[in-house]
Amino acid sequence: MKLKKFFSLLMVAALCVGFTACSDDDDDNPDTIVGTWQYSSLELKVETSNAIVTEIIKTAVGAQLADVEIPNFTLVLTDNGKYTLSAAGQTSNEGTYTYANNKLVLTGDLSMLDFPGVENSLAFDVSFNSGKLILELDMEPLLGEIFAEYSALINKLAIAITLSPVYTN
Repeated sequence: MKLKKFFSLLMVAALCVGFTACSDDDDDNPDTIVGTWQYSSLELKVETSNAIVTEIIKTAVGAQLADVEIPNFTLVLTDNGKYTLSAAGQTSNEGTYTYANNKLVLTGDLSMLDFPGVENSLAFDVSFNSGKLILELDMEPLLGEIFAEYSALINKLAIAITLSPVYTN
C-alpha cells in the first residue's frame, strides 16, 4: 500500500513539474521575416546625454514625422531574397535583401523611401513585438556631417518603422 501511495505522489509531482517547467511556447518572434508586411506606425528614437536636448529633438523632428503619411505601404520579402516596396499611388521598388543576426539590408531601388543620402542600400536593425516587425534605421550614417556636428550630445538617433503581418487565405 505504501509503495502504491509513493508512486501516486511521484506521478502527481512529475505532472506538476511538467506543467510548470515549460514557459508559453507562443513566441513574439516569428521564425522568418518572409512574408507581406504593412505599415503600422513610425517612431523617432532619441538618446542623448541631456534630457532637455532629447525633448528638443523629439519635438522638432517628431513634428515633422507626425506629418508623414504612408498610405498602404507594404514590404514583401520573398524566400528567395527579393523584396518589393509599394505604396498607394506609387510604383513598386524592387531589389534584393539579406537577413542575418537581426540585420535586414535592402539593396536596389529605394527611391520610394526618400531618405537623405540613400542611393541603393539601407540597413535596418530588426526586432519583433507582438508579431509585428520593427525595422529600426540608424540616422547617423544618413545625416553625415549634420550628425557629426552634434555627436557629443546625441548617442542615438533612429527611426523605427513598425509593420504588421498581412495574412492571406
